[in-house]
Amino acid sequence: MKDKKLEIELDQCVQERKEIFGVTSALVVEYPGTRSGSRLCNYKLTFYEPDQKEKKKETRGYREMRRSRGKFVPPIAHGALRDELIILAGAEMSASDVVHTLRNFADQIEEHGLWIGKYRDDYIVETTDRALTVG
Repeated sequence: MKDKKLEIELDQCVQERKEIFGVTSALVVEYPGTRSGSRLCNYKLTFYEPDQKEKKKETRGYREMRRSRGKFVPPIAHGALRDELIILAGAEMSASDVVHTLRNFADQIEEHGLWIGKYRDDYIVETTDRALTVG
């Protein structure tokens, strides 16, 4: 399956499943990247369709669109990610693979922005200068 905007081809195991799971070493990086740690963890990611109304309310895209319109933005749930980035590398990824992948991904974000969720029927992309694009 290809993401039409960025032409990213997802690994077959991800594109055909609604969830992925396993055990890996999770790297947790807190913004701005000066503090990090790594721990062994179980993981289970469940993928939702972008139209899941209740789920999309928890995304940055939904929250930022409400904030930009002067509407109430509920607090982030206790225990949810706030300003952390968690990297789950597959068992076949080397340190070099992770660095290469993260650099390429950062280049894509700088060029096209980052898809951060959905608001109503619109997809929200945020650029590195924090501008929001609705489309």
